[in-house]
Amino acid sequence: MANTNFTNISRYPLGKVVDILSLEVDAISKGYTNLVPVIAGSPGIGKSATLKWLADQKNLNVLIISLGAVPYEYLSGLPDFVETEYFNEIVKAAKWSVPDIIDSINKHTENALANGKDGLLVLLDDIHLMEPAAQKYMFEFFQNKTLQNFKIRDEAILIGAMNESGAAGFEDMYSAILDRISLYFVDFDFDFWYKNIGIDLHPSIAAFSKTNEASILGAEATNEVTASPRSWTEFSNMLNYLENEVGLSINDALFKDKAIIMGKGKVGTTETTKFIEFLVTYTRFNFIDIFENKKVDYEIPDDFIDQVLHAFMVRYVTSKEDVDILIEIMFENKDKTTFFSKALDEVALLYGSIRNIKDRKKKNVIKYIKDKIKEKRDPEVLKAFNDILI
Repeated sequence: MANTNFTNISRYPLGKVVDILSLEVDAISKGYTNLVPVIAGSPGIGKSATLKWLADQKNLNVLIISLGAVPYEYLSGLPDFVETEYFNEIVKAAKWSVPDIIDSINKHTENALANGKDGLLVLLDDIHLMEPAAQKYMFEFFQNKTLQNFKIRDEAILIGAMNESGAAGFEDMYSAILDRISLYFVDFDFDFWYKNIGIDLHPSIAAFSKTNEASILGAEATNEVTASPRSWTEFSNMLNYLENEVGLSINDALFKDKAIIMGKGKVGTTETTKFIEFLVTYTRFNFIDIFENKKVDYEIPDDFIDQVLHAFMVRYVTSKEDVDILIEIMFENKDKTTFFSKALDEVALLYGSIRNIKDRKKKNVIKYIKDKIKEKRDPEVLKAFNDILI
């Protein structure tokens, strides 16, 4: 195996490459190309999450297969000895079973089609961790979509993701593998992550990320937990769990105590410290109380940072009654231009990604916000809002 050294490569923001991947998926499904598209980049920047997002846009189910974890037999199948004729003699011959990976892909594809999907996106994750023995099987699989002459269904589309550094476990890759893939090197794209992957971020994480963008992507390391878009997303999920299931409000001291411990375990000590310091400022404003006590006459502060933070009250709206209160506050404080424009950005973000939201109640609330803004019939606001949506 030759040493793989990626030098003099071109890198692109992940969001820009997604447009190319979308074209590749369409071209593969129509038989224009046979190469497997693969994105390569640092760990945790949202590669796998982005490909799952793309599948949703294409009306495809997703099957994730980590090639760094599958056993040898998963790719090879198992031999069974059968009798066959050889030069007028009956001899034993090996007949190989359908490899598990082929069987699994075909069954998931059939299930996807039966449930109204257009097919299956097979995400071959962690390609960089493939053992040499596994790579040998990938020659056939990537080129012909077969293993041991067993083929995956045409409605199943292969796509891959890998890390490119030694710190992430990458060593070498056969040149024959590289000859069978389209390899795109990507960098973290904050805007794409925030607008598409980050739609369900906890309001405090959303506000922190927008005001501390550099903290989202930490330095790659092997001896400690580091911040990454993936780890921030997982941290956010736990904060949502604390509020939605445990019943802790972000303004509770116990919420902060638990957030400190969870944060250090997910994004590291340095970024957790920054987040907790931010939380002290953020929780000076009790957005939940504003809606619970119907403070329609609430006045937005003049301070620039405070106005930015108040824009995230949009994410605390859970009912149509809350929406009515939000709209009154927004338009009564229209002269606080930073707050108003940032709040419109958040509404546009949520509405623009509404198809990715699984909670029907949340979808209805977001639609209602958009309708109430349009009901105001403010030409300047409507133009700004429509421009953001575009």
